Amino acid sequence: MLASIGGLASIAHAGRSRGVLSISRGLESWVVSSSSASSIRGALRTGILRNTMGGALRFMSTAPEQAEIKPSPKSVVSHPYALDERPLDAKKPSNPEDRFAVVSLSGTQFKVTVGDTIVADHMEGLDIGDRVVYPEVLLVGSRRATVVGRPLVEKAEVHCSVEELTRDKKVITFKSRRRKNSRRLRGFRRRVTILRVDSIKVSTADHELL
Repeated sequence: MLASIGGLASIAHAGRSRGVLSISRGLESWVVSSSSASSIRGALRTGILRNTMGGALRFMSTAPEQAEIKPSPKSVVSHPYALDERPLDAKKPSNPEDRFAVVSLSGTQFKVTVGDTIVADHMEGLDIGDRVVYPEVLLVGSRRATVVGRPLVEKAEVHCSVEELTRDKKVITFKSRRRKNSRRLRGFRRRVTILRVDSIKVSTADHELL
């Protein structure tokens, strides 16, 4: 640990015994009372001590000030090659129908493309034929690039239409107690909303990337 006392750089050693902190350099040593030992002990671990007028020790930080780093609203991952290892034409725009997206519906994430069917939990206030727009898009991708939101992709939307309001397949719960002649059989069918993905919309900047 590096310390500067009286303008001379030296190696300082700190020891603690019953609330007393000692700093030594060669044959010279300094003893600090327990009242200021805790603050100086932290200074010895993280920075440089410098001797000032009156014998007081002051903490001099050596860590440079860092500028505040603002997180980016999205991350972009480019795909210069296709699956057959042929390079893709960066100037040729991709087909909007070839895009895929990860959208959050009722706390569940779905990876969807245009024309897919989503079996989601029951949504109140919807009827067959209604069109719904979901802005909670976490990711949008194509053959050329993938845009990852932090946490959401700005101005990205998934447009869906309601196709059916029905119930899911029955789930059977059976419970028996041995030697008690006790059995219980129950069935449960949850209400679901079936959606059809009509389109995936992105901003103009993301459209150029995809």
